[in-house]
Amino acid sequence: MNKEKKIIPELRFPEFVKDDGWVAESISQVYDFKTTNSFSREYLTFKKGKVKNIHYGDIHKKFSTLFDVTKENVPFLKEEILLEKIKKDSYCVEGDII
Repeated sequence: MNKEKKIIPELRFPEFVKDDGWVAESISQVYDFKTTNSFSREYLTFKKGKVKNIHYGDIHKKFSTLFDVTKENVPFLKEEILLEKIKKDSYCVEGDII
């Protein structure tokens, strides 16, 4: 019988050798979910404003996967939108996934 030597790749991530290995978690255990808005384009402007807003239709079509909001042309909510009605924890911060 011919014994073949198994090829085993070099271990790149030794922290995964532990007995517990990978842990399966639901997405809600890893991420916090924020409420979405559904402002139509009529409530957006490129002129000026206090709060930038990415229209839901532009998430996959207009913006790249990783973008810098200071370098992209993201519209503002028009001044007529009452910002007090938007929950503070609904605003995106750096690192958020939309």
